[in-house]
Amino acid sequence: MRLLEGLADARSFRLLAEAGVTAGWDCAELGAGGGSVAGWLSDRVGPDGRVMAVDLDARFLVPLSKRPNVEILEADLATLELGSGSFDLVHTRNVLVHLRGPDGVVTKLLEAVRPGRVLLLEEPDYYPLAGTSSALFARVMAPLAKRLMWARRLPALLSGLPEISDISVFVETDMLQGGTPLAAFWAATIDTATKTIIEASATTPELTPVSNTDITDVLDLLDDPSFWTPLVAVICVTARKR
Repeated sequence: MRLLEGLADARSFRLLAEAGVTAGWDCAELGAGGGSVAGWLSDRVGPDGRVMAVDLDARFLVPLSKRPNVEILEADLATLELGSGSFDLVHTRNVLVHLRGPDGVVTKLLEAVRPGRVLLLEEPDYYPLAGTSSALFARVMAPLAKRLMWARRLPALLSGLPEISDISVFVETDMLQGGTPLAAFWAATIDTATKTIIEASATTPELTPVSNTDITDVLDLLDDPSFWTPLVAVICVTARKR
C-alpha cells in the first residue's frame, strides 16, 4: 500500500488540484487505502470542508480520525449509499476494477456529485502488457491482466451520460524496470497473488498454466535492473456534472 502511494500520489494530487478542489469542498475518498489522498484532501479543503474516507478495511485510516474534518467509514463500495448530490468531489484510485458490476457503481458515484462538481476516477488497465518484452512475464501476468481490462471503457461510459457537462482523460504509463520501487510493487503483488495466478491459469482455457518455478523466475526478473517491459496504464477520467 505504501509502495502504491509513493508511485501514484504525485499524479493524484496534481489531478485533484487541476480539478479545482479547494477550501470548503465536501469530498468522498473511496477505497482510501493507507489514507495519503484523504490526508491531502483534508489539508486542501481546510476546516470548512470535509473528507469522508471509505475503505473495506479502515484500520490504516485510524490516524486520520484525529482530524476534525475527516470522517472514516468502513464499508463496501458495491453496496455503499452516498446520497444524491452530497459531495463536491468523488474520487477513486485502483478500486473500481476490483468490483463486480463497476458500471453500475460509476453511475451511483456520479449521482453523489453535486451539479458543477467533479467525479475523478483513476483506474488501471493492462493493455500495455501486449507489448511485453518477456513471454514468461506475460504468461504469469495474464491471469491478473484478464481481470483488469475494464478501465479502457471509462471515457466512453462517462461521456455518453447526459449528466456530464465535460470530460478530460489522462493516461499514464511507464516502462517497468527491474530493481525499482515500481518493480517492487509488482513483485509484492505477484507474490501475494501466487495462488490465484496458478489456479486461474490452470482452470481458464485460454490461459497457459503457470508454475511456482515461473513465479520465482518472474520475481527474479523484477529484481534485475536490466529487465524492462511495458506493463500497465492508469486511465484517469475527470468528469464534471451538469
